[in-house]
Amino acid sequence: MFKTKRLSIIKANLVYISQYYEDFTEEICKYQYPDSFKSIDEAEELITYFLDEMDNGNMLECMILDNHGEFLGSMEAFGLKEDIIEVGLWLKKSAQRNGYGYEALKGLLDYLAENYTQDSYVYEVDERNTPSIALIEKFPHVVKEVNEVVTESGKKLRLIPYIINKRCISD
Repeated sequence: MFKTKRLSIIKANLVYISQYYEDFTEEICKYQYPDSFKSIDEAEELITYFLDEMDNGNMLECMILDNHGEFLGSMEAFGLKEDIIEVGLWLKKSAQRNGYGYEALKGLLDYLAENYTQDSYVYEVDERNTPSIALIEKFPHVVKEVNEVVTESGKKLRLIPYIINKRCISD
């Protein structure tokens, strides 16, 4: 789909399903949705659903790879036909704190700004997820009211919606 200085962002596929399954741990998704997977089949089912949603033009599901092809995580853009696009990402533990999150998200926001007509994006982050808050606060944003969510597994999240206007995205 696109490249950044150190990353290749590709359309999701099942080639990386083992890494996706292994690296999307309870610790990684502690403050986000969905929960970690009970089986690789469950992970494959979700990615297959995302691929169907991409085929219908509703979302983008991307795999984040370094320049050597190593799987680092994934990111997505939901609501491509809505007024505001929701974006999110996760990185495996060993890829965190290297600037990859910012680089990948900046690349995605630039890609969306060039290819879609929406003026704004939302990135929701649980108020306890300080690394993700630090990431999104590097972008010009407006903070909206906290949304309380309970996942199917009973996990309670307090999601802070950060709104980013595409006209404010810059290097």
